[in-house]
Amino acid sequence: MSLIIRRVNNLKKSNKDKNLSLVLLGLAVAYAVFPIDAVPDVVPVLGWVDDAFILISASLNTLEKTFANGSASLEKILKFAKYLTIGLGIVFILLIVLLGIVVY
Repeated sequence: MSLIIRRVNNLKKSNKDKNLSLVLLGLAVAYAVFPIDAVPDVVPVLGWVDDAFILISASLNTLEKTFANGSASLEKILKFAKYLTIGLGIVFILLIVLLGIVVY
């Protein structure tokens, strides 16, 4: 009986996580489309790169939450790819800012 209750609770949690990830994906798309960003799209490369990293991270998060009850190895790969994308995005933006400071 307790196994059934745990399974139902896990399904409720996974559906909640999946719905939240879909909302975050929608917000990421709105962020990419909306002209006012943290880094404006007028800035030649950096403005588009931050949008791309946010969209890719949100998409990977949605895929990870969607396949959470499927393959554990696929979930780990998607989680690794998500955090790698976030890390590369932060490093890339910091390098561009540092380059701008050095050139200025």
